Amino acid sequence: MSLGFMMEGRIFQFSEGSETDAALSAIFALTESLLGLGIVLLMVAINITVYILIIHRFYMSFFTDEAYLTFTLPVTMDCHLMIKIVSMFFWNVATLVVTILGALIIFGGLTVGYTEQVQEAFSYFSYIKEILQMHWQSASDNLSAQLVVTVLNGLTEYIFQSLLIYFSITLGCMLFKKHRLLGAIVGIFAVNAIYSLVSTIGSYILTFFSLVSEVGYLVTTGL
Repeated sequence: MSLGFMMEGRIFQFSEGSETDAALSAIFALTESLLGLGIVLLMVAINITVYILIIHRFYMSFFTDEAYLTFTLPVTMDCHLMIKIVSMFFWNVATLVVTILGALIIFGGLTVGYTEQVQEAFSYFSYIKEILQMHWQSASDNLSAQLVVTVLNGLTEYIFQSLLIYFSITLGCMLFKKHRLLGAIVGIFAVNAIYSLVSTIGSYILTFFSLVSEVGYLVTTGL
């Protein structure tokens, strides 16, 4: 897709008056649209695959014959869980890096092919930039505290979601001993539904008592 943008903008430079150029431009636009749709589907597939891989490895390591080998290792259960959390973090970061690199490659081709148009588009963001700078200056007193709380909130949410997945699988396998895989899947959906309900009730309580803030959300998530 990046090469297509560069070729279209720098080599072919289609004109609107020529029928041949109009046809080639339409072909390029159709190809780029199909490639864009394919990239979106690919990114969705990557995220789903990583999610399934994480669940599958946890299930295999603790609830199948492989668990006999896992529990012979001279480490504690806390260590086993921490390894799984670190592994989940690694795969999620790898997915994010791949997504960002893909976007940068496409944007690089668009910038090379249509340099003037991209620069013109960026000029429209000058007004937004001024507003953000004004907000940055007005909020500079509490900015450091907000950044720290936001980072802590993100880490808390990530660790909680990781443990929630592992807890769901464990609970499902304990309740459905003869159908552990089915139990793990049911456990994930059931626990997430309960968590969503509790989170919704908690957000209503925070709103009712006017406690909606990063700190309040961090405390709620921590609890």
